[in-house]
Amino acid sequence: QYHAHMLEAIDLVRDLCARHAIDAQPHGDGEAVLAHHPAQLAGLAAYRDFQARIFGEHFTLLSREDLRAAGMGGPGFFGGLTRERGFGLHPLAYARGLAAAAHRAGARLHAHSPVVAWRSRGTRHELTLANGARVSAGQV
Repeated sequence: QYHAHMLEAIDLVRDLCARHAIDAQPHGDGEAVLAHHPAQLAGLAAYRDFQARIFGEHFTLLSREDLRAAGMGGPGFFGGLTRERGFGLHPLAYARGLAAAAHRAGARLHAHSPVVAWRSRGTRHELTLANGARVSAGQV
């Protein structure tokens, strides 16, 4: 179930960006995990094999030379693992876009209000803020 939800999340983020005109600066086609030490390559190969066996996912194991040829080389990278699902984005632009969409939909946003305690009270959530104020919400 986790794996299925992870793949659904990729589509959800793409859909939210399109539906709410969020310019999260999407880039790339796929996902890459890079090995920062030669010993990590064996773990990446095992992960690739596991994903293929359990989920039918196709990952490509890349050598240091393969990374260079793909424009992902660098002195601290010894290889990597890629797949075609996923994409990169600018996380702050995405978060700001989600906040703007929530605000347009009527959500009340409370910036600079760190939550120091969170309790469930029946079907409500009670949040205690750093300044001692309390907020009750149906969803958080």
